[in-house]
Amino acid sequence: MNQAINVYHAQEDAFGAEAVYANTLTRQEAQKKSMEILHSDFVGDLIDQYDFIHDADMDFEVKTNDKRYKRSQANDAGAVFVDGSRSIYVVIHEIAHALTINNDADDSGHGPEFAFCFLQLVKHFLGRNAGIDLSMAFMSNDVNDKPKGSNANSKPQRTKEDDELDQMMADIDDGSYLSNDYE
Repeated sequence: MNQAINVYHAQEDAFGAEAVYANTLTRQEAQKKSMEILHSDFVGDLIDQYDFIHDADMDFEVKTNDKRYKRSQANDAGAVFVDGSRSIYVVIHEIAHALTINNDADDSGHGPEFAFCFLQLVKHFLGRNAGIDLSMAFMSNDVNDKPKGSNANSKPQRTKEDDELDQMMADIDDGSYLSNDYE
């Protein structure tokens, strides 16, 4: 399988296919959520910290039901969400594309830079447990989320949350993880 297919499988494994492809957001809600995420301090910090994550157009626009598109997609100027894919998961997925556009041409836009950015956005905007679920799904679906030749593997500042997440991942690896212990 290729990286793009593996990313889709991982996303479905982590959050459930029904949740991923649900129309839980209106076009206006998807637009609002996209702008909140794109203009957040967190995304600004990602742009400053990682050389492969860059700013999307300030006029990022969300469209729905555009008959020219068979699937949701994004670039640095906007996103199109087709029927059956207006969930927060797809919104974040497409924002990760907008922030990493032109980096992953060999992987249909789903390469390591995209996967890394997607995981960071999920951890921050959907919470630690969602980040753990996606990280585990990436591992079980052989998704590469370690960009080569970039500064992604050298975080200048570690937080207490980073240390806690590392400990949880170690607990998962050795089988001692119980979700109740971390909520």
